[in-house]
Parts: sequence; structure tokens; C-alpha cells
Amino acid sequence: MEIEFTWDPAKARSNLAKAMNRNKERTPISSRKGIRISTESRSLYAALDPRTGDPESRSLPPERWETAMRREEFFRPIKKLTSVRIDADILDWLRSKGDGHLTRINEILRERMTLDQHK
Repeated sequence: MEIEFTWDPAKARSNLAKAMNRNKERTPISSRKGIRISTESRSLYAALDPRTGDPESRSLPPERWETAMRREEFFRPIKKLTSVRIDADILDWLRSKGDGHLTRINEILRERMTLDQHK
């Protein structure tokens, strides 16, 4: 059974115009799905002084800040696709360690980069 498709330029323009109008129309906040925020909560939030924050929240004691996460603990660098030629014996050694040989290459290079930057 064959299915035949035909291209209708008028229909394509019509569909594009509908899609463009749909993007311009915004869904009212009241009809969006998600968390419902009461008017009372909105007014209380608006009344907060942004310099002091929430008056009911307490700041953490200094000993808690000592163990807080630092940016580098959860930061993931942007990955870029590249092509690299590696000697066959090196690639065999990396693959012999199991899955994740590309991750190991990245870890080795990052370690070397870090050592080089701290010289």
C-alpha cells in the first residue's frame, strides 16, 4: 500500500500563520497549570523588603557555612564535540578499564590542565 503526499503551499502558509499567532497569544496566569499562589501570599511577598529577605527565616550559623557547597562542586563545564587521533595502544589501554574511556580521557586532560595552571 502506497501513501502519496502532496505539498500545498497555501495550506503551509495557513499553518505557519496559525502557529505564529499561537506563539503571540499568552495563556493567562490564572489558567496556567502549576502551583496556585493566593492573593494573600502575593501581597505578603510584595511587602517584603528585598534587602532583608524573609523576616521569619534565620541565617545559618558560621559552622554550617563551612561545609556549604562551593560553585566548583556542582559546576559542569560545557562539552564540545571534537575529533582527536589517539595512538592505538593508548586507546586499547583506556578501553581495557571498561566503559567510559572518553570520560577517562577528559579526566586525564583536566588533571594535566589543572597541574599546568597551578605552576
